[in-house]
Amino acid sequence: MSPWVVTHSRVLSPDPELESCAERGRFSLSFLVSVEAVRDRIFQALTNAEYMETWLMIPHQRAGTAASVSSSLDGFYIQYQDEKLRLASITGFYETCRRGKILFTWNRADRVNIAPSRVEIRLHGNFSGTELSLVHAGLGSEEEVTWHRRLWEGSLQNMCRLLHRTACVSSDSAN
Repeated sequence: MSPWVVTHSRVLSPDPELESCAERGRFSLSFLVSVEAVRDRIFQALTNAEYMETWLMIPHQRAGTAASVSSSLDGFYIQYQDEKLRLASITGFYETCRRGKILFTWNRADRVNIAPSRVEIRLHGNFSGTELSLVHAGLGSEEEVTWHRRLWEGSLQNMCRLLHRTACVSSDSAN
């Protein structure tokens, strides 16, 4: 059995019912992944710079290159080479709530005039593993949706491999 199964994938128009006026007309992605690992281990993989470097998969990144991740108490800086071999970066801050909910601001510094987006990750542990729910909201274009879908699909797959588990099931949708 493959360690990564996408059960469905779709792109929808921007959601006109988003609460914030600033978010209207913007896209979002959502993923639901079941991982056979304890919640604390997944939390560490999501917030520790050394772990992030191993599972983060930037779209169009050249083979043999890796993203460089550094972190501070409540923030992160990801540097990588884009498809044209230019240095690019993603910056943001995060806050946690009881190790089960992580909120990130997300800013691709290589994109001009693109507002920061938000990533919300919820971890729900049970006896057989952990369910990871990821929502990336505030994406401004279908191009951003495509780039971030590739980022999250590849990165979540790599995280499953890092955690040495065989059962990772993903449900993906875009709004």
